Amino acid sequence: MTDIKLTISILVSGREETTKKCLQSLHDIRQRIATELILVDTGCSARFHEWLKMQAEKVITFEWCKDFAKARNAGLEQAKGEWFLYLDDDEWFEDTAALVDFLQSDVSKEYEQAVYKVRNYQDKEGTRYTEEWVSRMIRLHPETHFEGKVHEYLTPSVGRCKKLDMYAHPYGYAVESEESRKAHFERNAALLQALIEEEPNNLKWRIQMIQECANLGAVERLYLEGERMLEVMQYADTPFINLCRGVAYVAILMSETARGSYSDMKQSAWQYLQNERNPKLVMCALYWYLLYAAVQTQDIVLQAEAAGKFIRLYREYRDIPKEEQQQIIEESMPLIKDVMTDKNYKSAQLLNAVALTQQGKMDEIAREDIQEICKDLEAQFKDNGEFLFVPDEYWLLGEAGVIPMEEMILSLPISQWMAMTSVLEEGKSPERWGRAEKTLQRICTREDLRYIYFDRKSINSRILLMDEQELCDDEQMRGMLEEFAICNIRYANSIYTEEALSGDMDILEEECRAAIWIRRMLECDANDWSGQLENLKQAAIAWPRLGAIAKQYAALIAEQQERQSKQAKQAEDELGKMAADVKRQVITMTENGMYAEALEIVKQLRQMLPEDEDFIYLEQELKNVLA
Repeated sequence: MTDIKLTISILVSGREETTKKCLQSLHDIRQRIATELILVDTGCSARFHEWLKMQAEKVITFEWCKDFAKARNAGLEQAKGEWFLYLDDDEWFEDTAALVDFLQSDVSKEYEQAVYKVRNYQDKEGTRYTEEWVSRMIRLHPETHFEGKVHEYLTPSVGRCKKLDMYAHPYGYAVESEESRKAHFERNAALLQALIEEEPNNLKWRIQMIQECANLGAVERLYLEGERMLEVMQYADTPFINLCRGVAYVAILMSETARGSYSDMKQSAWQYLQNERNPKLVMCALYWYLLYAAVQTQDIVLQAEAAGKFIRLYREYRDIPKEEQQQIIEESMPLIKDVMTDKNYKSAQLLNAVALTQQGKMDEIAREDIQEICKDLEAQFKDNGEFLFVPDEYWLLGEAGVIPMEEMILSLPISQWMAMTSVLEEGKSPERWGRAEKTLQRICTREDLRYIYFDRKSINSRILLMDEQELCDDEQMRGMLEEFAICNIRYANSIYTEEALSGDMDILEEECRAAIWIRRMLECDANDWSGQLENLKQAAIAWPRLGAIAKQYAALIAEQQERQSKQAKQAEDELGKMAADVKRQVITMTENGMYAEALEIVKQLRQMLPEDEDFIYLEQELKNVLA
């Protein structure tokens, strides 16, 4: 092969599935660019080695010696291309068009190196990852070589660097168990520690060590490495070193965050902010951690101050034009770059507005922030539809009148509203329902079908969540059934004709038919037990999902009926006993000639026991005697 434009070199350790995916992603490059592919076999089976020989121009066997730079140099030494690109066998490109276009254009003559982004996945499913720019492609010169036993890099790295709009997807950190993750960390940490001891002032190794500690969540080691790195840079003052110092700052603050040491975070962040050498990027990161500490300690004054400073610095950093090389350097700074995101910027705007609102300083909230907060809220409504359950901060601002919350939610399509509340009902999430009810009640200022529908779904959801074993007294159950009837009939009245709510009610939804039967049950006379039970039965037939509450309430009605019957029988027995005592007393009085007094007592008893024959007879006899 002559006039090779690009050499691609890959370390292959025997991971067959990912190696095949990696090579497949290079197909377009190899078709459109004069390319040679060099595969460095660091431990493949003989069978797979033979397969590799059919895929590449060169396959080199390398005996692994725990030194990535040596392995990379084995492939580099054989390279004949004008440009050199190196990869691992567990990563692949999503789209290589940007790289092809770059190498095919005259623009490439102006550059000496190129970077693209990688997504370092933390799990096999690809749901958790971090992004960073990586320098994996360089114009070849006689002195070009790799350094570093781990996290190796090409050097000398000089000249203009091109940003390529493309992604690679490595899964090297996506280990399957905690033990594997720790083993991966220990391997890299041991190699990095050896490099640090060999070159104590090489910040690259210290930054890589901090990154490894952060990936593992090694809190104490992260703090220690941050302190050691600050000692090395104590008196240095260059733009690059001042950026690196920010990495050490953030490492310490991350460690304090993980330990929940929020008071220490405040103190550390304030101390670091006093360093006049800090570039805007570092100041931004420090104010972000100060803001986080303020939120955790519920310090709303500091929250407003830190958020306000972060917002201002973020805008300045974002809006100041930067040379491509400087931008690449800043966006490659681990830990710091994770802070400098639009997501954090939007969070700071929200937290700043909330803190000022809580202090009664709504007039100090920047109009631009309010506009962007509203825009973000509308985007959340559209993106996931869970408009009832956006963060509490939005509801607080809505209640305070900072943002037109009610206007925004009532502008949503009724179909979206209904779909969302129906999903919540099926999801059985009482905490979310309760939160939504409270917040809607606080901002509600008008009658609207959306509110009516939500109230209906809310009570329906609570009834569905009742368990048959749940203890619920008469008053609670009656209150829930009454609310069920009111909310569902109110909804039915909003969308159906009056005629639809009578007769067989076939056109109504099940819940609405059941609500009408429940209302009839509640309107029954207190002693009309059969009427209550019949209406409750019809309600359960109309909407079988009434379930547990219908069963419990029916049992309660039967219990009340039985109790009243017992009370009536007891009262009847007591009245009979009293009547017998009175009869004896009347007879005694007549024997003593007290006819008038006896007659008065008999008349009173006749009112209580009008059918008692003995009292009818006594009354007549006494009247005859007194005539």
